[in-house]
Amino acid sequence: MKTFGRIAEKIKYLFRARHRAGHGIHSPFVFAFLNDVLFEKHPYYCYAEIEREMKDMQNDTGRMSASHAGHRCGRKTSSVAKEAKVCARRAKYLRLLHRLCRYLKATTVVELGTGIGLSTAYLASGNTKSRVYTFENDKIFADKACGCFKRLKLDNIAVEEKEIGKQLPRLLSSMDKVDIAVINVDDSYELMSGYVRELKEKIKPYGIVVLDRPHASADRQHVWDDIKKDEETDLTIDIYGMGIAVYNREIPKQDYVIAY
Repeated sequence: MKTFGRIAEKIKYLFRARHRAGHGIHSPFVFAFLNDVLFEKHPYYCYAEIEREMKDMQNDTGRMSASHAGHRCGRKTSSVAKEAKVCARRAKYLRLLHRLCRYLKATTVVELGTGIGLSTAYLASGNTKSRVYTFENDKIFADKACGCFKRLKLDNIAVEEKEIGKQLPRLLSSMDKVDIAVINVDDSYELMSGYVRELKEKIKPYGIVVLDRPHASADRQHVWDDIKKDEETDLTIDIYGMGIAVYNREIPKQDYVIAY
């Protein structure tokens, strides 16, 4: 999406965003979700640990491959340092991934797009008894991420260094249910739509699909619009930097744009 389009989407979001801290929400489920997860402010110990690692990475001038750099945090980068700095500016969204895992007591998490591993670390620390499967087909990114996990002593992460389109169906076929799925990659509309279709078949009741940066490109916007229109999606929450889709047959279909 060109710069003008991104600005237009941001302005649209700001005009539509409501319900800060749950005000005006009538659904008990949504009210609890906003207050217990979205706007929960507890300083979990892992925040400090991961953010120390993030700060250290900002001093790492190691070069990243130009063809894949920036796909996790939404911009082209040329070094680990630049990637980490972009992620640091999105820390409130990465912390939210941790809280989502805690809230759902997630045991199985799938992430498409590991990047340098920071988002994965927040997910994995949400429940150290969980198993996080993260896909990264760029070896430089994967190696950096594995170093990050080792330093943080996170041993509940499996890095899949394979093409998502080929490996994801095989991985999902071996699973019973998925608690949380996070789509970080910048792929085409067709590929991302396919990932959503495959993932939602395994999402358990109350499970969540997160689309990172849903307004960052025309393809991502199209995917997010499809998720909202899908009759199998029961609740969507748009916080601009992330789109959260909840699958829960006990609540009526609702779409919220939340000031975050």
